[in-house]
Amino acid sequence: MGCGHFRNNVEMRPVAVRRVEDLLIRPNTFVHRNLHWFGDIYNLNKLQGSGEFTEVYECTHKKSGKLRAVKIYKKAILHLNNNRDFFQREIEVLKYLDHPYIIKLYELFEDQSQYYIVMEYTRGTELFQEILEHRTFTEYEVAVIARSILLCFSYLHEMNIVIRDLKPESIIIDGVQIKLIGLGNSCKIIPGKRISDPQSVTYYVAPEVIHGSYNEKCDLWSLGVIVYTLFTGFPPFTGDTDEEIIENVKAGRYKMVEHLWNVSDEGKDFISQLLQKENKRPSAKEALNHPFIQKAKYNHSQTAEPVQAALNNLMTYPRKNKLAETILTYIASQLFYQSDISSLVEIFLILDADNDGKIDKDDLVEGLKKFLGKEVGGAEEAENIIRIVDTGNYGYISYTEFIKAAIDYNTLVSAENLNAAFDMFDQEGDKQITASELKIALQADERVADNVWTEMVASADIDGGGILDQNEFRLLFVSDK
Repeated sequence: MGCGHFRNNVEMRPVAVRRVEDLLIRPNTFVHRNLHWFGDIYNLNKLQGSGEFTEVYECTHKKSGKLRAVKIYKKAILHLNNNRDFFQREIEVLKYLDHPYIIKLYELFEDQSQYYIVMEYTRGTELFQEILEHRTFTEYEVAVIARSILLCFSYLHEMNIVIRDLKPESIIIDGVQIKLIGLGNSCKIIPGKRISDPQSVTYYVAPEVIHGSYNEKCDLWSLGVIVYTLFTGFPPFTGDTDEEIIENVKAGRYKMVEHLWNVSDEGKDFISQLLQKENKRPSAKEALNHPFIQKAKYNHSQTAEPVQAALNNLMTYPRKNKLAETILTYIASQLFYQSDISSLVEIFLILDADNDGKIDKDDLVEGLKKFLGKEVGGAEEAENIIRIVDTGNYGYISYTEFIKAAIDYNTLVSAENLNAAFDMFDQEGDKQITASELKIALQADERVADNVWTEMVASADIDGGGILDQNEFRLLFVSDK
């Protein structure tokens, strides 16, 4: 069987939304094609990198001053090389992902000659470039990088998404912090079914991918190749010709060369576990429990106080109406750099006890007990937190929902953030927000009745004029906590 479409029932809205309370507001609500010209909204800055049919630039959002990255696809080359499916798949998969180690998609533009994908700005360089420049990685650094990648795998595989061709060019690294990019070759699978979709051969693909029958464990092989390369500076599979290299990959023939002599037994065993036949290879969650990876886990004793503060913020997060929650979700998903919330990223990963990229009831109960000593009533408290914080109706707390509720509330609703959010919803730039502008900002279609937008505006329209001015907008967040 080939790849499936990137659709998930969780992300699908009801056929017809006729009540405000039924409208789902999630980070991907704001990800859509902007009908303005790219140059009207962003200033294009320096070139960051280029590929076969793309160029990546740093850019600045004119109104907010926020740095972004934009990947520009040239239509002529894209269509000439028959890579349009790759381009569309990348958008489709990134739109629905919400994980701290996976690049975030913000919005799309199109003109006569080019497509523009505006994404999260990340400092750092491609891991491939670091390897080429012979950066020396310590064993601890390799363990941290590998653990971060495994957390991405665990999240993606839980969503039945397989990367298939992970390589160092698909990873941005800043110190030891990583960000997964370039998921255009990812594939949606049916649990328990194998993929037969043929792939181009690279030095990082698993033998079963070359043979044309594989599952999500092919990603673990790719990680094994990357870890080996980080330790040695070159890939494990060698040969005098490309054909000989591929034959060695198919056979799984590699050597623990002298460059690995100074690597611990745990590090060598980790590589061996990943570079073996699929039926013996661990899953992402199993690999996260390997002794080599355990070296890179956070020291909970050093982070107890920040975790306690975050849990207290979750417990006291104010219940808001739909318009206010929409605004707060926009702020949390689009107005913070990861460097602004790095401590919360760590706390999110600590509370995500089963490493699936979300915080469910069991995770919360365990966290409340471990960090706040809630031996009694933890389950009820966890249910209440999820009921209030889970405004996307996932049934758990997503990464963005966690950031929104765990961050200091005054930081979340700062004047700077509220002004930037108001400007986003104020599509015409006339210092007021109408129901039609709200509909455009949220990219609604005929499945959402117009009365929904009217009622959302009315919920904050103090003078009854049918529009929101900046003062009415701001008053949504006064005296909440």
